[in-house]
Amino acid sequence: MPENPHPRTPRDAANFEDNINLNDYLRLIIRRRRQIAYVWIFCVAVVLLYCIVSTSKYEAVSVIILDQDAAAPTGLANVMGGMPLMAMMTGAISNEDYQTAIETLESRSVTWSVIQRLKLEDNKDFFSKTSVLVRLFKNYDEDPAALKNDMIKVFEKNLRIDRLKSSQCIKICYLSKNPELAAAIVNTIIEAYRDHAYAMKIDSIRYSNDWLKANLEQERTKLATAEQALLAYQEKNNILLDLSKDAENTNMAMKKLSELSVLGVMAGGERVEAETRYRQAAAVADRPEKLDSVPEIQESALITGIKTMEAELLQRRSELSKKYGPLHPQMKAVEAELKTMRAKKEQEIKRVISALENAYLAKLAKEKTVQDELDALKAEFFRQGKNAPEFTRLYVDAAAARATYGILLRQLKESESKEEFKVPNFRVIDKAEPPTEVAIPKSLKYMVLAIIVGLVVGIIWAFILERVVGAVNDPDDIAQVSQLPFLGSVPDMAKPGRTGAGRAPAAAMAVARSPRSSMAEAYRRIRANILLSRSDTGPGIIMVSGVHAGAGATTAACNIAAVLAQYGCRVALVDANLQQPQLHSLFNIRNDAGLTDLLVGARGITDVASETDIPGLQLISAGSVPPNPSEMLSSPKMKAVVVQLRQHFDKIIIDAPASSDFADTLVAAGYTDGAVLVVRSGVTTRNSLTGVVDGFQKAGVHLYGAVLNAVDINVSNFSLKNLRLTRRFPFITWTV
Repeated sequence: MPENPHPRTPRDAANFEDNINLNDYLRLIIRRRRQIAYVWIFCVAVVLLYCIVSTSKYEAVSVIILDQDAAAPTGLANVMGGMPLMAMMTGAISNEDYQTAIETLESRSVTWSVIQRLKLEDNKDFFSKTSVLVRLFKNYDEDPAALKNDMIKVFEKNLRIDRLKSSQCIKICYLSKNPELAAAIVNTIIEAYRDHAYAMKIDSIRYSNDWLKANLEQERTKLATAEQALLAYQEKNNILLDLSKDAENTNMAMKKLSELSVLGVMAGGERVEAETRYRQAAAVADRPEKLDSVPEIQESALITGIKTMEAELLQRRSELSKKYGPLHPQMKAVEAELKTMRAKKEQEIKRVISALENAYLAKLAKEKTVQDELDALKAEFFRQGKNAPEFTRLYVDAAAARATYGILLRQLKESESKEEFKVPNFRVIDKAEPPTEVAIPKSLKYMVLAIIVGLVVGIIWAFILERVVGAVNDPDDIAQVSQLPFLGSVPDMAKPGRTGAGRAPAAAMAVARSPRSSMAEAYRRIRANILLSRSDTGPGIIMVSGVHAGAGATTAACNIAAVLAQYGCRVALVDANLQQPQLHSLFNIRNDAGLTDLLVGARGITDVASETDIPGLQLISAGSVPPNPSEMLSSPKMKAVVVQLRQHFDKIIIDAPASSDFADTLVAAGYTDGAVLVVRSGVTTRNSLTGVVDGFQKAGVHLYGAVLNAVDINVSNFSLKNLRLTRRFPFITWTV
């Protein structure tokens, strides 16, 4: 038996999974380079097509920073922007305030305000309601609500608002295929948000002003009455302001009385503010269109979410109403969901109004407490002033009325000042400018990613193919799978412009026509290994069979017969492929008589054997195609023909059909000295090779070994010397 040029010891076989040669991976990549290239080209082509077909969009960006007034407006100084910058940078604005600002910027009311201000309904760069697709599925003339909802959806799809990390800035971005329109939309969003916030603040201030003005008139009347009564009593009784026996105690009592009066006024103001919020919310509870005017209701995340879901359900109901009637199950389901959403919204609104009512009642109780304490102090003051009770009473009433009137007047002026100054609760850091660079698609970035990802996916696909297909690629695979001796490898004869049938004759006659070629030299090595397989004269009758159709068995049989003839043997090449005979066409010999005539006994060997251009080589073609070719090969007559051939020739090479396709090939192989299997590199699978070898062994046929055909020389010669990678990554062993 010839020695295996790539021996594998039992220890090597056991450690094969743990010790992986990096050369094998690189050879696999080179061997599957076409599949990798196809995947890579596909990925790049898809991304390139996307970049070409997709509409270019520009992104306009603006950055704003919130003032502390956005969280809680307190006093005229804040309204006029007088708060120091360090006060804003100390984290006084909470995350909830920023989230509220972002939700307001993204709200449907602000969005619709921008659409109306810029007249985006008629702008084709923003929304086209006259396109063919839109007209096919929607009729906006009959459903204006659907038009509004679709425009808002388009707006929200291209809008992006984020808070910049580690800062107190908010970035507003908008995508549009028109750069000027993108910048205009961003700037208009800021203007609409400013007006929206100002309108909410002014509504609350105006309501408070109305209450202050009404109560100020009452306090002015009370003050005038108290002062007139005090003056009349002084004139009548000739009393001075300092006639009290204990002036110091009187002054302290007056001071405390004045402080309680101030507290009473402040408590009244807080109660008025709480009452204003509660009355305002209660007044619009049954008017959905006015709900956005109530800050507490607008800032409720739950109500905002319910509104969004309600708008989507309305849109869905509008679409379904065009297809089905009101009694359709889907219409009923949508109506039920709408009813549920509205019930949840009403429940949340009631909860908000209830919270405002509780806050109002708490402020009312506080005001009553302060007023009761003030009344008690007045009573105590009157009790202590026994010498001038009437004067003291009149004096206290006048002082209290004067203090109350002064506080109300000061608050009214401050509130009117807030209304007069239209100052936003944010500042614009960067105003949006028309962008000059395309934001989507980023062609260069996408192409670079496509090149890299395509290559990675291609390599992964190559490994998947290798894993799934499990093709035999090198002598190590043959030894590992079949344990057969390796007779030799035959290089691939593929050349540019020569494929298929045009390549077969050149490969089959390589030994005769190109005796110095690498293929001819490969078959000489195969001849030596076959002759050395027996110690005496070597095998006499050899069957050459491919593991499967297209493995190259016919080419191998022709060249093995040719090198044996060149060795000085009398060689007969027999075409046993009775269904698809090919040898006669390769040697340009008539197929009038052949093996079928020998099997039926119609002619003798000398009648069917034809001389070829190769000295010492005769061809016995298949002959006419019989109706039962498989049965003829496995019949006892085949054995008699083999005996006759031994008497006329030194070596007989039988070109048999593929072993995996014809079971009768195994029977006919039993009449020979042994068989040579032809394996096609990169095509023959390990499972098919194992099955064929098992079949020959069960039939008791001796196998001389395997020939690896169509080997890619570039891949087989590639190696990284002395580099070995193990699974115990990251340990890499370098051998010197």
